[in-house]
Amino acid sequence: MWQPRKPSGQTVLNAIEKGKFRPVYLLIGEDVVLADEIISRLKEKLVSPGLDAFDYETLLADELEPETVREHLRQPPVVSKRRMVVIKGITREGKKDPKFSSLQKEGTEKLLGYIAKTPDTATVVVTGIWHRSLDRLITKLKLNSAVISLRQPSDADLFVLIQRWAKEQNLALTPDAARLLREIAGEDTTTIKSEIEKLATCFDQNEQVDADAVQNLVGSSRAFRLKEYVDRVLARDVPGALAVLRRLENWGMEMPLIISWLTNGFLDLVAAQAGVLGSGMQWKVKYSYDKWKDTTELNRCLQQLYKMNRDHISGKPEGFARLEVFTSCINCRGRADYCDVYRDGREHKLCMIPRQRRKRNG
Repeated sequence: MWQPRKPSGQTVLNAIEKGKFRPVYLLIGEDVVLADEIISRLKEKLVSPGLDAFDYETLLADELEPETVREHLRQPPVVSKRRMVVIKGITREGKKDPKFSSLQKEGTEKLLGYIAKTPDTATVVVTGIWHRSLDRLITKLKLNSAVISLRQPSDADLFVLIQRWAKEQNLALTPDAARLLREIAGEDTTTIKSEIEKLATCFDQNEQVDADAVQNLVGSSRAFRLKEYVDRVLARDVPGALAVLRRLENWGMEMPLIISWLTNGFLDLVAAQAGVLGSGMQWKVKYSYDKWKDTTELNRCLQQLYKMNRDHISGKPEGFARLEVFTSCINCRGRADYCDVYRDGREHKLCMIPRQRRKRNG
C-alpha cells in the first residue's frame, strides 16, 4: 500500500509563506481544497497582480499535448518572479481504480520528462491522485522530491488551516472556537472551509467569534454528526461510530433519519463495488468499500436496516439499542471470538449472521 510522502501540504504552505519556492510541485492526493490552497498561495507570491494573462496559466491534462507544456515552460515571465503553469488531473478516478488522463501512460511519461526539466524561471504545479504506474514514473524521472502528499491533514495541521481560512474571511476565531468547529464539521476540509465562509456572513470584519457562537451557528446543524456516524460505520470503526451514535441519541435524533442516511451510505458502497458510482462521488467512499469483502455483506446490512425501519414504524421499542447492536455487528465477519452476546444458540432477530452464530454457539 502506498505511504504518503513528505513534505505534507501544510509544510509546503509554510515554506511558501517564507518565500521558499521550487520549480515543480506534484500535488498527489484527494484533498482538492488543500491543492487549491497551495496553488493560490504560489500565485499570490509569484505572479504580479494583473499579469495573469501573461505569467499564469491553467491547463487540463485531458486537453493538452506534452509538447505544448514544454513550450509554455520555456517562456520567460513578463514581469513576475516566475511564470506559473498549473496542470490539473494528470490522474483521475476511474470506475474502480485511479487511471491516467487521456494522455495515457506513454504521454504522461513524456509530459513528466518535460516537467522534470522546468527552468528556474518557471514553476509548474501538477495535481492528480495516486496511481501505482504514476509512482513508478515519478521514481524513474527522479521527481520524488517534488511530490506533496495531499491526504487528510493531521489534527494539528487542520487547526492551522482553520485559523488561516478564518483570517482570510476577516474572522477572529478563538482557539476554542476553532477546535469546536473541527469537532462539529468533521475532517472534510471542503466542509470546514464552507462553514467558515458561512460564519463570515454573520459577523462584522475582525469581530471575535467564540465557541458559543460556533455552537449556535454551526453546531445547530446536527447533520455533521450524523454524517460522521455514517462515515465511521462504513469504515467499520465500531468504537468511534458508537460514541457518535450515543451523542445523536442524547440530541434526540430521529431513528428513521439515521437509518435513511445509513441506507444511502451502504447503497453508495454497493454502487462503488459494482463500478457504477459516478466519478465525482467515487473518492468519497474509496477508503470504505475496500473494507467490505463483497456485496453479500453490504446486502445483509441493507436488509437489517430495512427490518429496523419496519419494526420502528410498527411501534416496536428499543430503537437505539437495535442501532447499537447493528453498529457492533458491522465488524463481526463471522469470527467466533467477536461476539459473546448471544451464547444461548438461539437465532436472534438482531443478529446479521444468525446461522453462523447458532452453529458456533451450539
